[in-house]
Amino acid sequence: MRLYKILSNIKVLPTYASKLLLIAFVGIQIPVVGLALVLTYNISENLSIPLVLLLAFGLTFLAAAVNLLALNLMVSPILSAKNALLAYLDDGKLPELPVYFKDEVGVLLSSVQKTLISLDHLLKEKKDMMALLSHDMRSPINTASSLAELIRIKSDDEEIVAYCEKIQQQNTKQIRLFNMVLELLREDEHEHEHIVREKLSLYAVANEVMNTLSLEIGQKELEIKVDIAEDIEVIVQKTAFTQVVVNLMHNAIKFSSRRGTIYVKGGQSQEEVKLTIIDEGMGFSTSEDIEKVFDRFTHLRRKGTEGEPTTGVGLYLSRKIIRRHRGELKAASAGDHKGSTFTITLPK
Repeated sequence: MRLYKILSNIKVLPTYASKLLLIAFVGIQIPVVGLALVLTYNISENLSIPLVLLLAFGLTFLAAAVNLLALNLMVSPILSAKNALLAYLDDGKLPELPVYFKDEVGVLLSSVQKTLISLDHLLKEKKDMMALLSHDMRSPINTASSLAELIRIKSDDEEIVAYCEKIQQQNTKQIRLFNMVLELLREDEHEHEHIVREKLSLYAVANEVMNTLSLEIGQKELEIKVDIAEDIEVIVQKTAFTQVVVNLMHNAIKFSSRRGTIYVKGGQSQEEVKLTIIDEGMGFSTSEDIEKVFDRFTHLRRKGTEGEPTTGVGLYLSRKIIRRHRGELKAASAGDHKGSTFTITLPK
């Protein structure tokens, strides 16, 4: 950036284009001035025409090399802006770009610096908002659930007990929705953070998810068939990846009919690892519908086979998390009431 700073101090070069023009002009003059000096101070007959042509070629090559070097140095402030953006996206590190240059590149550097500072402030404000939501909105819902449970235990009236159970069910749904929205906000924030990954057994992750959802599985009397070799491993951020598998399994349970079967399969090749979850439930009528379910707050929201609600956020978050791991999440279906297949593909 030193050459750019030197040229920026020349008042007759107010724009970036004028600086480049000066460099090009100086480069063009190198062979002209060189030949003029040689012809001026060497007028003997030893200077043949072939030698003059060779000298002209050499000076032209030198001029091109000098021009290329100078232009490369002039690109350095633009590269600094690019590197600053990448550093912030990868590690959340704020840059210290110069903001005092007045030409087009100077305006770019200043804009990048100010934009990243503003974005960082917004992300910090959102983090504060998440902390506030987490504390101030969970507490009354949990308190209401605890009071409903206390009333249910102490009451002998079957109607009151039924009402308390409904209150607890609704509170559970609200907490689940609230958690999904918080997760959405958290994932948007973490997109600017570095992912810390670890090597996990895919079989162990699947078993952990089955244990987490054992109550829902039992309520619908579903059969889960797991076919994952114990030596298959994934390199992932554990909490986020496990949440994806929970989301996919929860959907498979929700859209499966009572006493149905869900297949959980794992596989690997030299380049990638795959986890596939297959249900025999509601399915999708068209390929367009399949893609719509990955939209944020998708309008293609359906109740489960026994009226279970949906938020329209889980699959959006799941695909987002997998893509942050440089993988892909895809869905397929043979049609309505012919089941669905969700496949996670991750690089090794």
